[in-house]
Amino acid sequence: MVSYKIILTISFKYFPKSPVVLTSCFFLAPGIIEQFTFSYVTLTSLQIDWQPPKSLNGILRSYDLTYDNRLSFSSSMNTSSTRVKTIKQLLSPNTTSLRIDELDPYQFYEFILCACTI
Repeated sequence: MVSYKIILTISFKYFPKSPVVLTSCFFLAPGIIEQFTFSYVTLTSLQIDWQPPKSLNGILRSYDLTYDNRLSFSSSMNTSSTRVKTIKQLLSPNTTSLRIDELDPYQFYEFILCACTI
């Protein structure tokens, strides 16, 4: 259970500030995605496989995958990274594997996969 501290303020000058109200939500964020692996990696494609979180804390609604490539350069004094393209995909809760094609060769990619529950 998650607890939130909510402070309400009334804007009329003759009324004091409202008391602090505590409320709860029965669903927590899901646990971490298990066994997140990359396979069949080529210059322009790869496959991602994973297992659902052990602790869902609700009903699994979907997976949210975001990945982007970066133009990177480094020197002895400076390291920099600029995002070039960001892709977002909403995946079915039954999906635990995805093939990604049309990657740009010789680029650095960052992948983020989140489980979404209700």
